[in-house]
Amino acid sequence: MLKEKFTYNPLERVNIKGSRHYQTPDGQPLPSVTTVLSALADKSALFEWRKRVGNEEADRIMRLATGIGTQVHLHLEKYILKPLFSFAGQGVIIDVQAADFASITDPANWIIQEKVNYAPCIETPDGFAKAEIRLFYFWDKPTQKYIATLNLCRLSKGKMIGVNYNQTATWVGGTIAYFENI
Repeated sequence: MLKEKFTYNPLERVNIKGSRHYQTPDGQPLPSVTTVLSALADKSALFEWRKRVGNEEADRIMRLATGIGTQVHLHLEKYILKPLFSFAGQGVIIDVQAADFASITDPANWIIQEKVNYAPCIETPDGFAKAEIRLFYFWDKPTQKYIATLNLCRLSKGKMIGVNYNQTATWVGGTIAYFENI
């Protein structure tokens, strides 16, 4: 198991002139480890390591490390960590970092959920909003069919659809409608 030595807050990934950076809370771009290593003028330590382990082994280790690092980043960017009993987005971790998994003390009460990229498609007086429409169905035993019973429609301008991510936004919120049984 990995032991967390530092606490890292989630940062948004941005590309600057083809190099990976992470946007800090104060808006400053922070270069990734790969970007920093690529820019080093003095790469003598890397060359010494390569000489010590040999080219073939160095290439193998670098391919492995690059592949693992890339896959971890790509996979973490596709998912959120969500408490099973979350209300209004509370406790949801949108920008998942590897250390977030270690911080969960009750993993049976958490799920990994694929991110949904909502498109800002509803025009409001102060900009476009994203929309989510959920349909709730119940299984009707006598008819052996699903019956639409409720829907939930929500508008958002935040990173996620939910109260915590829209506290300062306008023209956001939710409503429900019931279905008539005919």
